[in-house]
Amino acid sequence: MQILVFFLFIQCLNISFIDGGILSEQEALLAIKSAIKDDPFKRLSSWKNTTHHCNWSFVTCSSSSHSPTVISLDFSYLELNGTLSPQIGFLTNLIHLDLSYNQLHGEIPNSFSLLTNLIHLDLSYNQLNSKIPNSFSLLTNLTFLYLSDNQIHGEIPNSFSLLTNLNHLGLSNNQLHGEIPNSFSLLTNLTFLDLSNNPLHGEIPNSFSLLTNLNYLDLSYNQLNDEIPNSFSLLTNLNYLSLSYNQLHGEIPNSFSLLTNLNFLYLSSNQLHGEIPNSFSLLTNLNFLDLLNNQLHGEILNSFSLLTNLSVLDLSNNQLHGEIPNSFSLLFTYLRYLDLSNNQLHGEIPNSFSILTYLHYLDLSYNQLTGELPVNIGKLTSLSFLLVANNNLIGKITPKITGYNVTNFKNSSICNLVDLQILDLSYNKFNGEVPHCLVNTSTQLSVLNLQSNNFKGIIPSTLFSTCDSLEYVDFTDNQLEGAIPRSLSKCRHLKFLNLRNNKFKDVFLYWLGSLPHLAVLSLPFNKFHGDITNNLSKIATFSFSNLQILDLSNNNFCGKLPFMYIKQFRSMMDIDMSTIGSPRYLENDPSDYASSYYMYSIKMTVKGVELDYKKIITSMSTFDMSNNHFEGEIPNSIGMLRALRNLNLSHNLLTGNIPPSIGNLSFLDGLDLSSNRLIGEIPQELVSLASLEVFNVSYNQLEGPIPHGNQFDTFPSDSYEGNLELCGAPLLECKNNSVVQSLNNDNVEEKTKLSMWEVVVIGFGSGTIIGLAWGYYILSVGKPFWLFKLLNKMEWALLDFHDHHFSRRSRTRRTKN
Repeated sequence: MQILVFFLFIQCLNISFIDGGILSEQEALLAIKSAIKDDPFKRLSSWKNTTHHCNWSFVTCSSSSHSPTVISLDFSYLELNGTLSPQIGFLTNLIHLDLSYNQLHGEIPNSFSLLTNLIHLDLSYNQLNSKIPNSFSLLTNLTFLYLSDNQIHGEIPNSFSLLTNLNHLGLSNNQLHGEIPNSFSLLTNLTFLDLSNNPLHGEIPNSFSLLTNLNYLDLSYNQLNDEIPNSFSLLTNLNYLSLSYNQLHGEIPNSFSLLTNLNFLYLSSNQLHGEIPNSFSLLTNLNFLDLLNNQLHGEILNSFSLLTNLSVLDLSNNQLHGEIPNSFSLLFTYLRYLDLSNNQLHGEIPNSFSILTYLHYLDLSYNQLTGELPVNIGKLTSLSFLLVANNNLIGKITPKITGYNVTNFKNSSICNLVDLQILDLSYNKFNGEVPHCLVNTSTQLSVLNLQSNNFKGIIPSTLFSTCDSLEYVDFTDNQLEGAIPRSLSKCRHLKFLNLRNNKFKDVFLYWLGSLPHLAVLSLPFNKFHGDITNNLSKIATFSFSNLQILDLSNNNFCGKLPFMYIKQFRSMMDIDMSTIGSPRYLENDPSDYASSYYMYSIKMTVKGVELDYKKIITSMSTFDMSNNHFEGEIPNSIGMLRALRNLNLSHNLLTGNIPPSIGNLSFLDGLDLSSNRLIGEIPQELVSLASLEVFNVSYNQLEGPIPHGNQFDTFPSDSYEGNLELCGAPLLECKNNSVVQSLNNDNVEEKTKLSMWEVVVIGFGSGTIIGLAWGYYILSVGKPFWLFKLLNKMEWALLDFHDHHFSRRSRTRRTKN
């Protein structure tokens, strides 16, 4: 080892001479400045030959009046861009060197090994792309070494074991690989060790048990794949321990109970199994306990009630069963965050929860809980996040007022939770009406999700009278009815409104177009009706400029497609190329505290399949007007919506040609124009839709050859069925612009026969006597095809007249023969 040290020392000396001499401190500092390519705030402007370097900014010299030398250089937080100059090695009297929080890049020079007086070295939060020099082992006076948040790669040198004075070592957020060196056990003075966010693998060395002075150990976000060593129990000074986001398996050691100084314990996102040790009850100093996303089973310990200093308890995403202990109420002093979601818990939510008056976050979703919300839930006045989705909870969400309990109602009602930011009651069996106070009591409410319950009645007109913070509203799959209250237009920050599958009966909510952030408007499977274009005169005010998803399907809308609105859908026109390959999600502003707890989700019919999207990416633009009574032509302006992924205009009364401008929608995945009255040929421009996976124009009156090339060579024949005059693959081949009639004699004979309906129609059109004569003649000699074609069109005209003027919602779609 001594030979290695001597060799490294000589190697480092070789770079300390420039042009045959040694630089002065001032020359070395100017060389360091010259390696800085960008000093945006001119922080080093005082570094000039005209003044002594000890008077320069960020330079500290020794107090010796005779010959002061540089002992500290602090460039932290200066936003400097450049490289590390090897001449830094001439500042041999440096004790403190801090270059953190800049944009320095390149390699770490070997000349650092000449700074043998260094006690504090911080190169963290830069862009250094280098291995850790072995020569660092010569810096034996170091007590603080921080290299975190760079692009440092390679293995951790074994020679670190020579830095026996190290107190703090931070190597987190780099690209270090290999195993953790066993030789770390020699760094017995370490109190702080952070190796998190690297691809380190292998075992956690048993020899860590020798680091008895450690009070902070973070090995999270690596690829460690062994059991947790029992020897950890010897680290009795530990205050903070994080092993989260690794591949650790086995059971949690019972010996953890000896770590009685622990305040923070993070074991989340591993493969730990077995039961939570009863001995955890001895960790009475715990503030944070995070065991989420493992395979722990068994019941929740009653002994948790002894951890009276707990502020955060997260047991979510495990396989815990049984009831929620009543004894949790004893954690009332400090408990702020409680997450028991995604387990197999059953029984009722304890009424004793009402004692947890400091609770800020409560998530019990995705369990098998039954019964009603606790009677006194309104006493949790500090609660900002209440999530109980996907359980079997029942009853009304506010108690019924009687003549003598108005005061008790105010204290116990969910409407008393004035600090609520997120309220998610979805996928339960709550019933009754939506309380008028649910939104306007809390000025901070951002998310209201009542999806998939049994709420009924109308939405109270005063529900949204105060909704400044509201961004997400989901009433999907209930039995709500009536009109949508205009007070919703006061929710200026609303991004998401989903009223899918209710009994709402109203005209188009054009007034929502004034909401500047509205990105999702989903109204399908209701009884909305009327002509959308009635209010086009107000288009300047109600523009829906930020709309990304518009779903009006399965209603009773009529009239023409709203071409003027289409021209205002700016978010459906603009393609954000930065999201290609790296999707972003439609959610709350990243600066919003609520966004880290909640993701937007929606159910939609896409490419003919009903899908449940747990997250909504910003590029998922959809325009769905299917199953209504829209008529007239498809406007050419539809081709302006270049960001569309899904376009569905099927099952309407649309006429005219397919606009060639649809060929401009280069990101289109699904296009459904089926069951309309479209005529003409399929535009050749549609062949350019290289992303198209589903294409359906069936049951129209299209004619001519089917385009071929790109995706059009993959669509099945049922994409075109019901169009008698279409030809070409995958249908019959075209000849002289018509279908080759390669029918055998039996088929010809069958085709020449007319139904009695056709005879009656002929009679109706030609007069009774002449019609019957014609009918008898045709039955005798066969069908004149020119006349049959005419009569076929007359038949469809009569059927369409019937469909348009009588109920059509429950009928089976007719198809042409």
